[in-house]
Amino acid sequence: AEETALLIESAVKRIADGNGMVETTARTLSQIQSDTSMVADLVGKIASASNEQAMGLSQINQGLAQIDSVTQQNTAHAEQTSAASQELASQAAHVRDLLQHFRLQKHEDSFAGNRLQLPPA
Repeated sequence: AEETALLIESAVKRIADGNGMVETTARTLSQIQSDTSMVADLVGKIASASNEQAMGLSQINQGLAQIDSVTQQNTAHAEQTSAASQELASQAAHVRDLLQHFRLQKHEDSFAGNRLQLPPA
């Protein structure tokens, strides 16, 4: 009987220890589940932020492409303006050369004061 009582007492202690372990395991599993949910939420937020950044980068790339296009157009316009300026300068020099063949004489009886005359041939 004494042995049986000791065996029962030992079994009760083991059961109590087992119950404590089960409770500790349950709390740990509950904490793991809570932490897993929190990690899943954070991963979702990271994915959302990554998508927003990708859209932002896409918009930046589109903007840079537009800037590149405008820059190329401006370069072409600048080259055209430069060519037109050079042509205008050339024509102005030609007109100046032509005007050197004319001379102005001052006549006092002229209302305008100056009259254009061709040089003697």
